[in-house]
Amino acid sequence: MVSAAYPQHPDAPTAVRQEQEIQSVRALQQCMLPDVMPNHPQVELDAVLYAATEVGGDYYDVRPEGDDRLLLAIGDATGHGLPASMMATAAKTLFQTVAPEEPLTDALSRFSGTIRRMNLCGLYMSLSLLRYNARTLQIATAGMPPALVYRAGSGHVEFVVLKGLPLGSIHDFAYAEQTVELAPNDQVLLMSDGLSERFNDAGDMLGYRRIADFFASVAPLPPHALIEQLKSRSDLWAGRPATDDMTFLALRQK
Repeated sequence: MVSAAYPQHPDAPTAVRQEQEIQSVRALQQCMLPDVMPNHPQVELDAVLYAATEVGGDYYDVRPEGDDRLLLAIGDATGHGLPASMMATAAKTLFQTVAPEEPLTDALSRFSGTIRRMNLCGLYMSLSLLRYNARTLQIATAGMPPALVYRAGSGHVEFVVLKGLPLGSIHDFAYAEQTVELAPNDQVLLMSDGLSERFNDAGDMLGYRRIADFFASVAPLPPHALIEQLKSRSDLWAGRPATDDMTFLALRQK
């Protein structure tokens, strides 16, 4: 289905119709994202989706849970185009159903079962769920890249690696959760794999070690400026346009 914002003419050339379809799906993808980030008394946060030439299934979301608690998500559907966008839409719908008292691992298991029952023909969703509460960040992951935690006191970057299969892939997979305690000016970075899997002209993949080095060098910046710097440095390193969406979610303890 094509959005009314991008009407198709039946006699339009195939390339024009395809571009109209891409723009329509891209508009849908952008509409699903939060308009603004919450103004929170304890943390600064921002998230950005940088679109590539193809439509992907990247997604992020945030929801206040009361008493200064926040529920956050960042995800990446398999594939490209309309199917990936449909999976991201399903993830957004499921995100809205997480109860404030529900453990994140239980939510991921419930999401995975729902997606399996939807029978989406081999489509899966990688997703990280996070809950912030009073300098404590809980993280549970289903197939997403590791979270990076910058420690302002030491200048070091820690990796939060949680193994977990994408949602919809395996029945009754036991997802894991980790709790991270944050000190003032510590910053947490989450990303889709569009960043780590960028290649340069020499055929080298950017990878997490280079990302951690980039992150450490700009981590004292506020979240939005940090994300812009990471995107700019990855562009400079790759020397070519990105072929996959890149999504960032950054949170800094005040």
